[in-house]
Amino acid sequence: MLNNKKEKSLNVKVEEQKIEEDYCNENIDLCQQNINNKINNGQQQQKPLKFLASFLFIFSIATSWALATQFRKSVMVIDKKHVFAPFFMVWFGTCFMFFCYPLFIFYFICLKRNKKLLKEEHLKALQILKFQQKFKKRIGHLIILLILWTCSNYLYARALIKISASTATSIMSTNSAIVYLLEWILLGENFSCIKTIATALAISGVVIISFDSEFFGNNLSGIILVILSALFASFYKVFFKKFFKNSSLSQISLFMSLLGLTNLFLNGIISFIFLFCGIDYLNWEYIPWIELIGSAFLILLFNSLVNFGIVILGPLIVSIGMIFGIPLNTVIDILFNSISINYLFIIGSIFILISFILIILPQIEQKFNKSKCCCIKLVKEKEEN
Repeated sequence: MLNNKKEKSLNVKVEEQKIEEDYCNENIDLCQQNINNKINNGQQQQKPLKFLASFLFIFSIATSWALATQFRKSVMVIDKKHVFAPFFMVWFGTCFMFFCYPLFIFYFICLKRNKKLLKEEHLKALQILKFQQKFKKRIGHLIILLILWTCSNYLYARALIKISASTATSIMSTNSAIVYLLEWILLGENFSCIKTIATALAISGVVIISFDSEFFGNNLSGIILVILSALFASFYKVFFKKFFKNSSLSQISLFMSLLGLTNLFLNGIISFIFLFCGIDYLNWEYIPWIELIGSAFLILLFNSLVNFGIVILGPLIVSIGMIFGIPLNTVIDILFNSISINYLFIIGSIFILISFILIILPQIEQKFNKSKCCCIKLVKEKEEN
C-alpha cells in the first residue's frame, strides 16, 4: 500500500513537472512569437522610412550632379570676355572638398549622438597616416589622385564651353564602363560578359552622338575633351579602389579633406601661374560668384552624398541617382537653354543609359540573392517550428 501511494505521488509529481514544462515551453513560444512579431512590425514600419530615404538620396544625387554641371557651364560661358578661368574654377571647387571630414563629424554628432563611437571612428581615420612608411605612401597616393581629379575636372570644364551640359553628362557616364575595363586590366578583376557588352554599348552611344551634325567642327573637340575627362575619372576611381579597398567612411572622408587641403596649396600655385601667364584670365568685377560658389557647393554635396549613400543605403541607390541625372540635365537644357535634341542624341543617350544599367546589374543581382537567402531562412525556420 505504501509503495502504491509513493508511486502515485511520484506520478503526480512527474505529471506536474510535465505540465510546468509544457506551460514554460508555451510561454517561451509565445514570447518568441511576440519578439518575431515586434521585429516584423519594426521592419514594416522601417520600410516606408527606408523607401523615403532612398527616394531622397536618388533625387538629391541626380539634382546635385545635374545642377553642378549646369552651374559649371554658366561660369564658363556667362562672360567669356572678362572671365575665362577653367583651372581657377576647378581649384576653387576642389577646395570645398576640405569640408568632407567636418561633414562626417557633423553626421556623427547629429545622427549617431555617440561620443565614444565618434572617438573610435576618428582614431580609425587617423590610422591611414599613422606610420611613417604608410604616411609617405599616402602622400604619394594623394598626389596621384589629385592629378587625376584635376585633369578630369579641368577637361570637363573646357568641354562645357563647346557642348551642352546634357551631352557632357551623357558621355561622362560612360566612365562606369571604362572603370570595368581598367579594373580587369589593372586590378585583375574577373571577366564579365554583361560588363563587356555594357562597354561596347557605351562606346557605340558616344560614336552615335558624335555623328550628329550639331557636333562637327568645334563641338567635336568638346566630345573628345569629355571622353578624356571620363578616362581620367575612371583612372581616379580605379586607383582610389586600389589604394583604399578596405577603408571605412571616416578614412575616406579624411582623405577627401586632405585632397582639398593639398589642392589649396599645390593647385593654388598652378592657378596663379595660369593667371599670370594669361592662360586663364579673370576680371574680379565680373566673376559670377553665385554660379561659382553654387557649383563648388553642389560638387561637395554630390561627393558627400555618394560617400554616405554607399555606406547607408548601398552603391545601387547611388548608381540609380546618377542614372536619373542624365535625363534631368536634358530636361534642363530643353526648357531653359533652348537646345533642340534630335534623334541621334536620343539614340546615343539610350545606348549609354542601357550600358549604365548593365554595369549596375551585378549589384541588383547581389541584392536579390541576399533577400532570397533571407526568405529561404525564414521559410526553413517556420517549417522547423
